Amino acid sequence: ASYRIEVVRGESVKEMKGLNHRTFPWILTLLGAGHNVYLCGPSGSGKTTLAMRAAEALELPFFYTGAILQKYELLGYNDAQGNYVSTTFYEAYKNGGLYLWDEIDASNPGALVAFNAALENGILSAPNGEVVPMHKDFCCIAAANTIGKGATLKHAGRQPIDGAVTERYAFVYMSYDWALTAAIAGVEYEGEEKPLVIEAKRAYSQADIDGYFRDVIAYAQAVEVLGINHIVSPRAALKGVAMLRNKIRRTLIEEAFVWKGLDLATINKIKAQAKEAQGEN
Repeated sequence: ASYRIEVVRGESVKEMKGLNHRTFPWILTLLGAGHNVYLCGPSGSGKTTLAMRAAEALELPFFYTGAILQKYELLGYNDAQGNYVSTTFYEAYKNGGLYLWDEIDASNPGALVAFNAALENGILSAPNGEVVPMHKDFCCIAAANTIGKGATLKHAGRQPIDGAVTERYAFVYMSYDWALTAAIAGVEYEGEEKPLVIEAKRAYSQADIDGYFRDVIAYAQAVEVLGINHIVSPRAALKGVAMLRNKIRRTLIEEAFVWKGLDLATINKIKAQAKEAQGEN
């Protein structure tokens, strides 16, 4: 759980020392590439700590909020005297910083729509009448216990998140890292957890990239044919192609931008339908 991480920003190199979750380098890579991250994992997996470490690594202020039950908790409000009361989201969006929205899957749908509009349009319409452009150093991690498709047996209080919202995120599943836990506790542990391997062994050829693009189209069509509650949009193709050109492993790219937490059985069903359709063509 203790390994060397260097964060390179222009001519600046920052070394992150200490213990880290095995997904930490991948999340830093996504944030550094300009992607907001949807971090899904069980309670106690370290999502908040990881977000704080990411802010430290990127040398950004850290902003946090938990589940938002009313829209004003996200955008702020004008008090009885007409003074605007801002929020952590407003401050991060306007001035730059890493914003962690924890328990996003337990939050108000109206707040999610407003949040999505701010991410998509690059401007925030605040209740005080101010039109705020998104700061160049604003980035976001949404943390949740579910993949955004509604309640599960373990998390009965969670609700579905509009697909237009989750489409704006790179999905990362954050499981328990027992090697990290053992290191923190100072106990012996012989598990096999290792940091994720992010880079492919070789650069992808144009044929490889073209193949990914065709596959994404086939996956999108298969989802429609099968009637599965999932979105595979051109964003998955565009973002994936850019990451392939940076020599990122295709399996990680597909997990982040195509599958977004779908179970293996559903993924295999989509792949089988896509393969069958490609064979027919």
